[in-house]
Amino acid sequence: MDWFIEAMNRVLAFFYSLVLTILDALYDMVCLVADKLLSVVNVLVSGVMASLSAIPIPDVIPLPSGVAWVASQVGVPQMIVIITGALIVRVTLQLIPFVRLGS
Repeated sequence: MDWFIEAMNRVLAFFYSLVLTILDALYDMVCLVADKLLSVVNVLVSGVMASLSAIPIPDVIPLPSGVAWVASQVGVPQMIVIITGALIVRVTLQLIPFVRLGS
């Protein structure tokens, strides 16, 4: 009878390790999906920031040349790119289900 109890303990240990392996695989799949989603968002944000960084200030707003020069030296184009990128990331994150819009 001891051999039967030992065999059942081995079967239980096998199923326990099988359940743990499946749970680990599901956890890894969730992490993989989150990683791929964030890499897509990263590509989109970098594309938007690259396209916006090519726009010089004097072409966007008709300013006097002195004001445009000071604005470009201070870093206003980079500021606009950073703020626009942050707004795009915020809107993207708010459109994910289970995240409340308007917060």
